Amino acid sequence: MTPVLMMDGALVEAPLEQDTLRVTLTDPAAAEPWLTRLLGSDVAVNVLAGSTAVPRHPLLARLALVLWARRWWPASRLLRIPPLPGHLLALEAAHLSAALDGHLDPFEATPQEWFDLAAAGALDWSGTRPALEALATFFAEQDDERAATAERLAAHATGVAPGDFALAAGGPSAAVPAAALASGSASVDWALVPPGVLDAAENTVRWSLIPAGSGAALRVEVTALPGADAPVQAIATTAEHRLVIDLVPEPLTMVGEAPVPDGVAAAILDGRLDVVVTSPGADSAVTTVAERAAVLAWVQARADQPQEELLLAERSLGW
Repeated sequence: MTPVLMMDGALVEAPLEQDTLRVTLTDPAAAEPWLTRLLGSDVAVNVLAGSTAVPRHPLLARLALVLWARRWWPASRLLRIPPLPGHLLALEAAHLSAALDGHLDPFEATPQEWFDLAAAGALDWSGTRPALEALATFFAEQDDERAATAERLAAHATGVAPGDFALAAGGPSAAVPAAALASGSASVDWALVPPGVLDAAENTVRWSLIPAGSGAALRVEVTALPGADAPVQAIATTAEHRLVIDLVPEPLTMVGEAPVPDGVAAAILDGRLDVVVTSPGADSAVTTVAERAAVLAWVQARADQPQEELLLAERSLGW
């Protein structure tokens, strides 16, 4: 879960808690111009000679953080961490990408693509005038019609919009059904679900084995964020069985239930059940409890940072 940025000829990593960047060259000749321009000739020579640690450059680190936040920002009602407005992340990505125009890897999105994404989903541009004005100038220099759009939006980008995320100290009831034969909990691996769907707190997955007719059923609930509607499944496994349960949205939770064969029920009663919540087709990458805890602590500490250190999207939260 380290912020990364694909530059021309190199991969730049910007660890959250470190004062340096890590540069891994893939094409030294392509990387040399931006290394020299941004980090200076001495640093460029060292990197080209094999060094990987370089001083933390604010432009590189900030764009890497914006891209990271789009995927890994741990929104949570339970922990009082609001989600970041997607259009403001896209706007800042456009602004920073424009400043690095010509030096980003061709696979990274262009300033134009980021700006189009921001404009398509915008609700409020408050507090973004400098970024919009810079983009208007950038687009005008390229005779890009987006310049007029950026100028129009900048004219209304005054003040700071307060966040409207409904925070709560608790969440949906985690009560185990009274008739439960067995129950347990688990945590969501952030790598297995899309961002902005499930609450990022730990132990938000609750399962229970309940009577159903002449047999039993497995019920799974997971705490969700407001408006969550992405496909999510619970995969319950014992030593010999695997059960996939589709979860459907309910207010601030996603719930699913499925009958279980007698053999599975017996295994569950013996305490041999693992439940993993995932989106269909998710990759196999995993995040650990320690990694998630470190990210949560870092994000919660952001509320005490000076406004100029925060991303545009963070400033809109009113921290």
